[in-house]
Amino acid sequence: MHGDSFSYTVPSGGSNKLLVVFVARGDAVAPTATLNGVSLSTFTRYTSNEERFYHYYAYLANPSSGVFALTLNSMSQADYVVMTLQDAAQTNPIDTTAGAGFANPTRP
Repeated sequence: MHGDSFSYTVPSGGSNKLLVVFVARGDAVAPTATLNGVSLSTFTRYTSNEERFYHYYAYLANPSSGVFALTLNSMSQADYVVMTLQDAAQTNPIDTTAGAGFANPTRP
């Protein structure tokens, strides 16, 4: 298993904050994540028209600054984004999901 960890600072000000993580990876094994040892929600797979990757999201209400850790639970690589939203619903914050893939860029 492999993953990544780093210090994450939740922006100051505002209320009803929600940490959200999006992951795109090459296999169907769902990742896991923590912030300061507190588990995010179970990663949920969402649909996308980008067939080469599996797409997931997870969240944590009322996050605090500290160490974010992502565990991939397999050897497949992943791209991911971590962000904090404010004025977000604290329970049942996801009301819809969809994804749209990008055209394959030309690689050197």
